[in-house]
Amino acid sequence: MQNKLQNQNNIIYRLNIRKKSLVAFLLVASLIVLFDASPLGGNYRFYSKWLSCGQRPVKFRTAPGAGIAWYEETKGFEPFRLGYETYYCTPSEASAAGLRTTQDAENQGMNVEK
Repeated sequence: MQNKLQNQNNIIYRLNIRKKSLVAFLLVASLIVLFDASPLGGNYRFYSKWLSCGQRPVKFRTAPGAGIAWYEETKGFEPFRLGYETYYCTPSEASAAGLRTTQDAENQGMNVEK
């Protein structure tokens, strides 16, 4: 009788652990989604700019300390974007703001990530 009771307690204990693990996972996933949708996360800003432009925007990039700024095409999906990036609707709009093309930045010796 006691052995049967102990087995039931073990089953209940394992179910509680699974429940707590599921709740912890859902909490972490919810926090990630909330952060990304907040003004601090970048996907919200990126997709709202995409909607307002009607096309995928270009992104402002700069090399720290070099004083050279350029624009580059954005990827359609990135799991995390930084919230402080500046987006322009078109390359011509970015050029009008004083940004160079990615090719110009490479010609200036910048290590441009693609």
